[in-house]
Amino acid sequence: MSTATHQPELVTREGYERLTAELEQLKTIRRQKVADGFREIRADGRELGENPVVADALDASASLERRIDELTALLAVCQIAEPPMPGVIDVGQHVVLRLKAGATPTTYQLVGALETDPSAGRISIDSPVGRAVRGRQAGDRVPVETPGGDRTIEILGVGDPA
Repeated sequence: MSTATHQPELVTREGYERLTAELEQLKTIRRQKVADGFREIRADGRELGENPVVADALDASASLERRIDELTALLAVCQIAEPPMPGVIDVGQHVVLRLKAGATPTTYQLVGALETDPSAGRISIDSPVGRAVRGRQAGDRVPVETPGGDRTIEILGVGDPA
């Protein structure tokens, strides 16, 4: 029998707390709502097999339990990233980048893969840009291969958001 070894998933403290809060909410509030729904279904007096709402309730319950299992598994392999060294880009650090010459600077937070949300300004350390800037400092110009082509990124600032 072989055993798989998993590398820990780096997350920021805030990311870990978000995942933990979601899990707690699902296990308490959402499970209670699902249980209340089943009680209402039983209270209508019909046999469960004759009640068309039962299938929807069972699907909702199964979906909830899958998400609880998923979050439990994720949290089991999470490792909260050490606070980054001041001025050095690493997990949790906010960076101001100019992604191409003449472009407006954009602020991002470098995060682990589980927290990635580019629309919220969180980019993964495993993304091309994340890999290129990790360990660098303000003032560095970094070549990076992206799906949109090769470019040079300028690091304008490193630190906590203003």
